Amino acid sequence: FVSSGLPREEWIEKLFPLSILNPALPSCRSARKRVRVVVGVSGGVDSAVSLYALHFLGFDVVPVFMRNWDLPNEETLQCPEPQDMHDAERVCNAIGKKLVVLDYVKQYWNSVFSPALNVWKEGGTPNPDVFCNTYVKFDSFRREALQRLGGDFLATGHYCRIGEM
Repeated sequence: FVSSGLPREEWIEKLFPLSILNPALPSCRSARKRVRVVVGVSGGVDSAVSLYALHFLGFDVVPVFMRNWDLPNEETLQCPEPQDMHDAERVCNAIGKKLVVLDYVKQYWNSVFSPALNVWKEGGTPNPDVFCNTYVKFDSFRREALQRLGGDFLATGHYCRIGEM
């Protein structure tokens, strides 16, 4: 759409038609109080597009990077997290927002990594994403986003079913 010559407003509307948003979500352009959306930003394309689209649509976005890991890759002795956080910061700078960093390293280790290792030791096939979504992203992060950061809603770059929590 960008190269099609369409104005920015039109290609954003084509990518993110307002009709696909949750009908319970108040219109941010007509509401007295701007709707605050805490956006989980990973440094990847999906969350960057979500952040940009919500910002462009007029929502009060609060970009957040979840710091879940602090150990380097054993083979390369590098941890990709600093690069991911740098990429997330670049996206935030482009829209004039400061990236909030929340530390979940200990919780990730205890609720995601260790249980995944235990499943693997028992001969199973662990799915650490399920543990992370259950115990970190949609539990602790969601609570912190809505309570401490004052979010009305939480968004990520992941696809999901919209519903009440």
